Order: sequence, then C-alpha cells, then structure tokens
Amino acid sequence: MMRQRWLLSMFLLLLASSGAVAGVVLEQQIKDTTTGEIVRMTTYVEPGRLRIDMEGTAGATITIFRADRQVVWLIQPRERTYQEMTQRDIEQMANQLAALQQQREQMLKELPPEQRAAVEAMLKQQMGGGKQVEVSVRAVGRESVGNYSTTKYEVLADGQRTAVLWAAPLTELNLGPEEHATFAQFARFFEKLSQSAAQAGGSDLFTRYANVIEGFPVKVLSYDEGELASEQLLVRAQRQAVAGDKFELLPGLRKQEMPKPELEPEP
Repeated sequence: MMRQRWLLSMFLLLLASSGAVAGVVLEQQIKDTTTGEIVRMTTYVEPGRLRIDMEGTAGATITIFRADRQVVWLIQPRERTYQEMTQRDIEQMANQLAALQQQREQMLKELPPEQRAAVEAMLKQQMGGGKQVEVSVRAVGRESVGNYSTTKYEVLADGQRTAVLWAAPLTELNLGPEEHATFAQFARFFEKLSQSAAQAGGSDLFTRYANVIEGFPVKVLSYDEGELASEQLLVRAQRQAVAGDKFELLPGLRKQEMPKPELEPEP
C-alpha cells in the first residue's frame, strides 16, 4: 500500500559521466497517516537523468531513470537485486493488462446475474468498475508553505477529492526548466502502461493533469475514499554537484524479471 502511495506522490511531484556535475537534490518525507509510517525520499535530478532513493520500515529502494537509454532500473539494495524496464517491457505489460481486462469482462458475462452484480459492485468500489475515471484539477488559492509561496490545487476523480497539493515556482526550489522536464519524461516513459491502467479502472492521475499545475509540489495530501491517507512534504531543495555514478547500476547486482500482471481471483 505504501509503495503504491509513493508512486502516486512521485507522479504528483508527480543522466552518464563518471565525474560530478551540477544537479538538484530534493529531500522529501512521506507519512502514512493510517499507520504512522514515515518514508524518506531523496531525489537526484539533472537533465535527462533521475534517481529516487526511498527508505522506510519496509526497506530501501532505488529507482533510476535514464532518458538517453530509455530505461528504468528498480533496485533493491539490501537484496542486491534489480529489475529493468524498457519501452518494450512497458508495451508488453500494457498488452497484458488489456488482455486481463478482456478476461475479466468475459468472466463477468459467464457469471449468474446476482453474482455478476456483486462482482461488478466490488470492482466499481475498488477501481472504478473498469471505466476510465474523470479527473479534474483546479487552483483554489495561494498559500505559504514554510518559506515557499505556493498555488494550492485540488484534484478530483469522478468528483471525489483524491489529492490536495501546493506547488511553488521552480526558481524557489533551484529547479531549472530542463530538470523539471525530466520529471515529465519520466512520466511519459510509463504513458502506455498508465493508459492501459486507466482503461482498466485506474485514474492515471499524473499524466492527465501534470501540465495543468504550474511549479513543483512542495506539499501533497493524498486521500483514499475521502479519508486522508498520506502526507508528503518537501524538506530541502538544493543545487549541488551530483556524482555521475548516482545514475548507474550498483556493481554486483543480480537481475530479476519483472512480474506479470495476474487476473484477480473471484471473491
């Protein structure tokens, strides 16, 4: 659950020489308001390269995006393993999700009417019933968050509030346009998968409203069924030299295959 939330928070927000180059380091803290768990996230970004280090009670993960190679590495440093995602992998996963959606629809057709109605009700509650969610975002005012002057936005999915965020101008976070664009490149890397997820009932939040938001989020509140689920806060944003090997695979890692989507069992 926490992993899913950090992915959404990351989408709310939301490179390969050996020497050190100028970049931006963002330190954030994500609190699961239902469990009290706190995850610390450090993001290193420079034009075309992105690294996200996360650490919490469940362990540590590293995500590296390389626009020049069009690849994402998902690293589990304690297990010394990693998974690799290319555009081909994204396309295959999107096709698998589409196939699973067809299987789900066929399964529903074969169920008795009363049981089909019960399963459809469950799916509607869990994931929008397989229908694309209508997402809207609106600016609702200006507020100060710490030392940042921000615009406050409210995100609605099918009329229900799913997030509230406060975005500060890029200059206040030491982010340049090219570095900010790297986050959009990262989102576009998953675009086909996001579209398939949306068609299967997901909200595809980031890719559908990121261009509406001006600036970069310094605070994000995420909601689940109307209840506050997590709070993300930017602790530090600093321009500094970033070692080139930050965006390379760690030595001695063992590669693992990406898991395939599976059809959920009948209740």
